[in-house]
Amino acid sequence: MIGDSEPKYREMFFTAGRVMNIKLPPRRCFLHPWLSEQTITLITGFRGVGKTWFGLGIAKAISTGAAFGPWECRDIAKVMYIDGELPLMDMQDRIRGIGLDPENQNLIFYLDSIVEMNGYARPNLGNEEWRDKMLTVLTDEKIDVVNRQPETRRSGQVPPKTALYFYLDSHDVFFLKTTQKF
Repeated sequence: MIGDSEPKYREMFFTAGRVMNIKLPPRRCFLHPWLSEQTITLITGFRGVGKTWFGLGIAKAISTGAAFGPWECRDIAKVMYIDGELPLMDMQDRIRGIGLDPENQNLIFYLDSIVEMNGYARPNLGNEEWRDKMLTVLTDEKIDVVNRQPETRRSGQVPPKTALYFYLDSHDVFFLKTTQKF
């Protein structure tokens, strides 16, 4: 027996007409015309082709409102750049190389190299306690640029799908992925 508080399962299905009649707020566009709110973007390429530079350029553009290449930034947002790959010296060189203003409060970094250096607990999207703590700190960030998920760096293990869905539900994500040569 289904109680009154249970959803009426038939009402969870919609015709195309009902779907099209749902009023939605306009989607924010960060880099026109291709990087918008509520998207997951994946950039792939071989090692050394510039994915990190590309991701840093996008993070800088969205966090400052500047154009990136031919793409106009239409909406500024807070950005978190997550890197689980580069040594700290290389990241410092790249931050200097893109001319990032050290006072930019709209762009924050999570660098696995700093976590290792300081002996902090390693990130784990599959760990509910870690995710909850992370979300209390990251309340304003809208877009994440992920250059190799830190928790997959050594183990090669991908977090459970439920962890990724939880995380992706609260952020727009831009992934950078190295492809292997065959």
